[in-house]
Amino acid sequence: MKPETDRHAALAWATKARAMRCAVCNAKRPHGHHVITQQVLRRTCASHRLDYERYRWDERNLLPLCERCHAQHHSRFKPVPLAIVMRNTKAIPLAKELHLLWWISREYPNGRIDAWRRRTTRP
Repeated sequence: MKPETDRHAALAWATKARAMRCAVCNAKRPHGHHVITQQVLRRTCASHRLDYERYRWDERNLLPLCERCHAQHHSRFKPVPLAIVMRNTKAIPLAKELHLLWWISREYPNGRIDAWRRRTTRP
């Protein structure tokens, strides 16, 4: 992406987050949290020759979190449960697309990714 396009995508992503409520505590005007971290995205995109900037600002990877909930998640004091991620984002299908379901299961506690697999698998 060109720098101006990247800035536009980042602004659109942040604006969308601000228009929502915190997925954990329902606070107004939250920040955007990357469900799949930028570091993991960068590494995965590089190894699969994918466009990092496209995935970086993909709205499926956006979870609105207020400053407090965001800090508690990143410090691991109170990580966001997988159920909240599954209810508020489309990050699970994105993780499946990028072969990162294992990473989601490790990063977001108190949930079972295989329960999602059962609901979305056709007989």
